Amino acid sequence: MESVFDKELTRLSNRAASERLGHIGMSQGGMCARRLAYHKFNYKPEPYNNRFIIAVNDGHRAHNQIRRFLNQSMTRSHHYLSGKEEEVRLTLRNGFIVTGHLDSVINKDCSKFCKQHYGWPEKTILEIKTCRNFPENVSNEYMAQHVLYMKATGINDGLFVYKEKSTGKFKWFDAKYDEKIFKQAENRLADVLTAAVPEEIQKEYGPDTTGKLPFQCSYCPYLKQCWSNFGLRMVKEDPKIAFVNVNGLSFVPGIKEEF
Repeated sequence: MESVFDKELTRLSNRAASERLGHIGMSQGGMCARRLAYHKFNYKPEPYNNRFIIAVNDGHRAHNQIRRFLNQSMTRSHHYLSGKEEEVRLTLRNGFIVTGHLDSVINKDCSKFCKQHYGWPEKTILEIKTCRNFPENVSNEYMAQHVLYMKATGINDGLFVYKEKSTGKFKWFDAKYDEKIFKQAENRLADVLTAAVPEEIQKEYGPDTTGKLPFQCSYCPYLKQCWSNFGLRMVKEDPKIAFVNVNGLSFVPGIKEEF
């Protein structure tokens, strides 16, 4: 039974890593641009490990669960959900069109004279996330994705709902449209979509002074393609910890910023 289970997880892992190769969408607006470039040009990604596959499946179940609970509670609070997995489209500055799928939209269902919800937004984009531990705030990657959805829909208010896996508890973060974050995300996607080769696109993450790579690199399916010329070595697999040779420097050529 164990071997059958492992075989099925491996199959799902290979499928997930290769799914929609070459497609660039709004959900990737906050990812490292070099990673997106490898994805665009159909470079073969490393398969995801079994723990990652299980975590992704848990996340999908949590999305449906939270939407169901919110729907039940909102029927008594002058709100309702719509737009589940609705596709939205956005034209970038260079004419390329990217698409994305909304988790849901929260709609206010009461008059402007309702004292209980006076001043509340008419529509709010809902974003559902699962996590091992609650973050202090919403990451730049998630915010970039969110403001792209906002731009595409014209909705300027957002709400992130985080579910902590170990406790089942929830944490909420309000979000507002941010033009600066949008421009960064738009430029990232536009640059990747117009690039001729991945190496035209600069890395957005790099090692610290000891050569240790951040988790964004260690867990990237294109880690080897990106860092093989820097003496890449994986010192631990679970959790993944990788190092490169930078001779004690805090700056690596081809990266936008010092780390």
